[in-house]
Amino acid sequence: MSLSQAKVAELPVPSFELPVPSFDLPRFQGVGTEGQFQWLRGVLLAVLILNLADAFLTLHWVSSGMAVEANPLLAELVIESPLLFVATKMSLVGLGSILLWRNRQRGSSVVAIFAMFIVYYLLLLYHLQAFQLGLGREVERVAMIIGL
Repeated sequence: MSLSQAKVAELPVPSFELPVPSFDLPRFQGVGTEGQFQWLRGVLLAVLILNLADAFLTLHWVSSGMAVEANPLLAELVIESPLLFVATKMSLVGLGSILLWRNRQRGSSVVAIFAMFIVYYLLLLYHLQAFQLGLGREVERVAMIIGL
């Protein structure tokens, strides 16, 4: 072996290894603080109250013949057993609320709670608009009857 070959043999061999990216997802850390969960509990309570209001307002509209229940699973109960309709409606939403509350550390559960709130809030606005239209017609009818 020549001197130049010995010097080359002593040189470190460069490493061409590329770092392998890690595709491990970070551990689930959850969302929310205790103060935020207290606020979220209030939103969930509002959902339950709005659901109850929707049940009674639906009973009012269906019994007056001005509407039908949109949910095909509950449509028969509204007419046959109003009490069972309200109990079933409250139970279904209540059980869903419990499930979401137990998973409140997950962002998707928080989004679902807010989505339920928005849906029931919009339903309440729909009921109130129907009342306004109904009351407006009733006031006009009474005014015509008494000659105003």
